[in-house]
Amino acid sequence: LRLVFGNLIKDCKLNNDDLQHKIMTSIQYFYSLIADKIHDEAFTSKNTAIFRQFKELILTNDSKIQSMGKYADTLHISTAVLNIICQNLSGISAKQLLLDLKLTEAKRLLLYSKLNINEISFQLGFEDSSYFARIFKKKALLSPSLFQRKYRK
Repeated sequence: LRLVFGNLIKDCKLNNDDLQHKIMTSIQYFYSLIADKIHDEAFTSKNTAIFRQFKELILTNDSKIQSMGKYADTLHISTAVLNIICQNLSGISAKQLLLDLKLTEAKRLLLYSKLNINEISFQLGFEDSSYFARIFKKKALLSPSLFQRKYRK
C-alpha cells in the first residue's frame, strides 16, 4: 500500500497528465488487495474450524473411525484437503497429528487411569496392542509399561 500511495504522491507532484487514470487504477488495485485479504481471512477461519473439528473427532476417542478417509468424509472434505489444512495450521500431516494426539491421550491414560495397556490400546482405536506398544515406544522412547512404572504416582 505504501508503494501504491507513494507512487500516487510522486505523480501528483509531477503534474502527470494521466493522473486521474493512475488514481483510478490505484484505487482498483487497493480494492483488490482488500478483497483478497477478506477472502484469505474467510478461508483461514474456515480451515481453522475444520482443523478444530478434526482434533475434536480424534479427542472424542471415537475408535469407530479408523482411516484418514473416514475422518475426511466426516468433515466433508478430501484427505488431500485435510492434509493441507493440518500442514498449514500445525506443520504436520493429518496422520501425524492423529497419532500425536492419540499418544498424548495414551500417556494420560497410562498415568491417571486404572486401565491396562490392552484396554488403553483398544480405547484409542488400535486393533493390535503390540502395534500400539511399538508406536508408543518409538515416540516416547519407553514402552507403555515402563512409561507407566516410571511416571505413575
